[in-house]
Amino acid sequence: GMASFGAKLGREVNENNNTKLKNVEGFVPEGIEAMVPFKGSVCEIIHQLLGGLRSGMSYCGATSMEALHEKAQFVRITSAGVRESGAHDVIPV
Repeated sequence: GMASFGAKLGREVNENNNTKLKNVEGFVPEGIEAMVPFKGSVCEIIHQLLGGLRSGMSYCGATSMEALHEKAQFVRITSAGVRESGAHDVIPV
């Protein structure tokens, strides 16, 4: 992730042409670094992400990113609500 040690070091190299972190004592990395094997085009993934974004925008009545920022609300739901909001009472195929 972008808060990992490797990402921080990469930013130091890119921004300051420095291969050593200056303030390593103050830096607490988050998450892990790992490689995930994947083959194929990113186009289908981006298509799915854009579809989800458009769907969420329609729920808010937003037609632009600016309108989405103004209209969107995060609502906390219970774990039972999460289960209920997913597909249920169907047989997966």
